[in-house]
Amino acid sequence: MNQVVRTNEGIFSQGQGDYLDKIARELSAACRAGDLAAAYRVILPYDPSELTPIAFRAGFSCIGARPRSQYMQHLQRQIADAARLRVDGWELRNVSKAG
Repeated sequence: MNQVVRTNEGIFSQGQGDYLDKIARELSAACRAGDLAAAYRVILPYDPSELTPIAFRAGFSCIGARPRSQYMQHLQRQIADAARLRVDGWELRNVSKAG
């Protein structure tokens, strides 16, 4: 059984998604560090079907049924904003709501 856990690093499941959680943590850490290049290095090896659960775990939204270029453009915009503000995807949502 997977248990969802909220930490200071984001929301992650315990169980089968350990590998995806690790990648999501790397993405979140790179964004919080303001390291856009590192964040992009985390996501670029994956296709959208693999990347969607990673992005969701890191707090980013995804669009479905689009060509890879549109999918990546949508996600990369969010990651760039998060890295610029030095927040993860979850914190970026809070910034968007507040501002």
